[in-house]
Amino acid sequence: MDQVSYQHETLANGRWAELSFAEQMGNVGSEVSRAVRWQSKGRPDRMDQCVFRALELLDLTIDAADRSDLSRLKELCRAREELCSYFLGDNEFRSTPEQIMKYYDAFALAARARRS
Repeated sequence: MDQVSYQHETLANGRWAELSFAEQMGNVGSEVSRAVRWQSKGRPDRMDQCVFRALELLDLTIDAADRSDLSRLKELCRAREELCSYFLGDNEFRSTPEQIMKYYDAFALAARARRS
């Protein structure tokens, strides 16, 4: 079987699971924010790199999630589906950059409040 290669190698090796859910999603949101910014600048190559990093972090979040919490798993999978649809597909959910960022910004704010 092939070994999976991660851009966030140290996070994939267990450090990611040590972060709170809000911190994990806030980090995903940072990559999504970068993707939105590159999209607005007409740089699909840079946007794609950010999207792939965001998806990698979202996959790590899904892997670290408690399997007994089905509502959280559904939410994470839906968030992944929405990102793929918006950035890489036909935007079937008719998402806007503002809606997407509002979702992820809430996690960043929660993580920041938790540290204070």
